[in-house]
Amino acid sequence: MRAAVAYSLGGDEKALATLRGRYAEKMNASPDAKGFAIVSERIEQQGVAFRDLARQIASVDSLQAFLTDFKKQGAAKTAAAN
Repeated sequence: MRAAVAYSLGGDEKALATLRGRYAEKMNASPDAKGFAIVSERIEQQGVAFRDLARQIASVDSLQAFLTDFKKQGAAKTAAAN
C-alpha cells in the first residue's frame, strides 16, 4: 500500500497500473481490500479518500519509526547500566 501511495504521489501511473494488476486480485481477498482500491486508483480519480488514507499510512510509519528508535535507546541505556 505504501508503494501505491508513493507511485501516486510521484505521478507514476504506469508503475501504479502494474502494481494494481499484480496485486489487486490478492488484495481483494484481504481485510485491506478497500484501502488498496483507494490508494491504487488511477491518479486522476483519486480524491479525499486517497489523501485521508495516505495520511493514515504515513502516521503509522512515523509511529513505528518512533517505537523502533525508542526501543533502541532503551536497550542502549540497559547495556550501559550493566
